[in-house]
Amino acid sequence: MTRSVPLIYVENITRSYENGAVVALRKVSLKIYAGDCVAILGKSGSGKSSLIQIMGGCDSPTSGTVFWREEPVRNQQEWRELRATEIGIIFQEFLLLSVLTAIENVEMALMGRGLSAKERNLRAAELLGMVGLGKRLHHLPSALSGGERQRVAIARSIANNPALILADEPTGNLDSANAAAIIDLLLEIQKTHGTALVIVTHDESLAARCRRRVRIRDGLIVEDGLVLKERDLVENIVVADDRASSSAPPAVVSAAVGLRVSDPQQCVSDPQQ
Repeated sequence: MTRSVPLIYVENITRSYENGAVVALRKVSLKIYAGDCVAILGKSGSGKSSLIQIMGGCDSPTSGTVFWREEPVRNQQEWRELRATEIGIIFQEFLLLSVLTAIENVEMALMGRGLSAKERNLRAAELLGMVGLGKRLHHLPSALSGGERQRVAIARSIANNPALILADEPTGNLDSANAAAIIDLLLEIQKTHGTALVIVTHDESLAARCRRRVRIRDGLIVEDGLVLKERDLVENIVVADDRASSSAPPAVVSAAVGLRVSDPQQCVSDPQQ
């Protein structure tokens, strides 16, 4: 896998609020490559959620540029197209539509993709089966547990085979058992499909399960490196030895209050327009 061209690159991103009185990000630059498995760590208020919202086009930087496959993303129409085809987003709050069943919530992500109603239904059912909800297709979110609702959100996020999944505190509203199961599922999807996965968390044990760890403090990246486990070290030694011996529903736009100035709901299930 080549590391020369990043999937997404945020360059010198700054995000400030209240006319600059509050600065969430300070000239942050970060590259995410195809197949990456990245944990973004930081305490509450560190800027990690602001960063991932900008990476998904849910919020706009005060200054700086976001590039997708080396091309600058210039407007919300381009972000909508990316979210419909290339980027899947998972939120702590699930953001399911309460009046739609599990399968209908997933089908929303497939709208505008040139599929018939039958094809959308079959694809949504397949995805829910993949995340272990094959028998809960027709339940409303209110009839599902927190873990099940997050599984629906995951199925929705991968409906269009995205190259990148952004997960903002995906286990924040779950108990420890469900949290572990959700992380297992996300890592399995990342490994099986080669999808780049970026998880925002404050949980060190969760971050340790990702190959790369990025730590944010006071709006600055203070750490960015690979997490090498014992198995990786052995594999690296073997590879080095071998080398030595042989000469990749419609947007809901409304203003939120405080630092969450953009409504994450606008990033959910954007059909192409």
